[in-house]
Amino acid sequence: MNRKTRLATEGVKFIITQFEIDKKDVCRIRKKCTSRKSLHPKI
Repeated sequence: MNRKTRLATEGVKFIITQFEIDKKDVCRIRKKCTSRKSLHPKI
């Protein structure tokens, strides 16, 4: 894997991670995450 491909992969991973965090925040705002607190620990 060359450097450009690796950088692109890292960028995609970072975006996905940010998206996951955003989803957790939305969940917390919407449902206050009472039922899923164990699945969504606070960072």
